[in-house]
Amino acid sequence: MAPPADLPVPDRRAFLAATGLAAVAGAAFSPTSASADASGADASVEEPDRLFKEGRFTAAERGYRRVLRQNPREARAAAQVGYIALLSNRFRTAESFLARAVRLNPRDVASKQRLAECFVRQDQLARAVPLLRQTGGQRDAAYATVFDHLPGTPWQIHGPAGTRVPFHTLDPVPSVEASVNGGAPKKYLLDTYATLDLSAQAAEEAGCARWPACREAWSTPIR
Repeated sequence: MAPPADLPVPDRRAFLAATGLAAVAGAAFSPTSASADASGADASVEEPDRLFKEGRFTAAERGYRRVLRQNPREARAAAQVGYIALLSNRFRTAESFLARAVRLNPRDVASKQRLAECFVRQDQLARAVPLLRQTGGQRDAAYATVFDHLPGTPWQIHGPAGTRVPFHTLDPVPSVEASVNGGAPKKYLLDTYATLDLSAQAAEEAGCARWPACREAWSTPIR
């Protein structure tokens, strides 16, 4: 289920903290916190871009917002505010600014992909479909077709509230044993950032070959 409004998701916050992105989430975005960057008369995206690359996301967001106050049609600033909001699970803000960025610059593929991700992470798959079909990417088009065929509410979890699952590999990402559509158990990669993705062979064996399969190239095979 999607979180209400812009409330952050605890599990996502823990993941961000573990990967060094904790500054993006939570109280770091308090509008009352002191500004770390100077306010110039003619705001540009150069300064907030620098802050963003340094990982100073709070200051970067303030800088991009200042640019937008002076030039509401600055597409990159809108895109970056939306991107920062998406990283911290503030979906309402992310949707508003990423949609604004796409309106200002219809050729902004990255913002279309991020806006689609914003919808997918809230289980609003139907809203993501047209955006994914506009990017020109083969993988995006495949996901659009898959999402278009998922009925009802996706990703419903049934069964015990908790269990233990052994990892078979850890590099490049963990792999676990699972069964799809009641088939024989196989090893599948477990990616905390990804959605369900089957190879052509796995999809055919699971009886869902009519859907497009997305192929990923991994440097280390699963053994």
